[in-house]
Amino acid sequence: DRIYLDSGDDYKFAEDGDKILYQITHSPSWTDTTVYNPWLGDKQGEKGPDFDDDGYMYTICCEPTLSAKSAVTLAPGSSWSGSQEFVVP
Repeated sequence: DRIYLDSGDDYKFAEDGDKILYQITHSPSWTDTTVYNPWLGDKQGEKGPDFDDDGYMYTICCEPTLSAKSAVTLAPGSSWSGSQEFVVP
């Protein structure tokens, strides 16, 4: 896993530097981003139900994140909201 602090709210994943695979936008309430490949954590092949045996090789996970540095404390009765959008061109 890799956590990118203050990562912004709009970014693209590309292949070979030019072909955009997908674009991700999240609300400014998410300050950080976690990117990982589910190779570990009992998700690969026969060890887990989520992927074919080689499915992890074609997967990347991207999650909006609030790191400890950006933690939000809510008072009783208050709320917090965040969103994320994936676009596949």
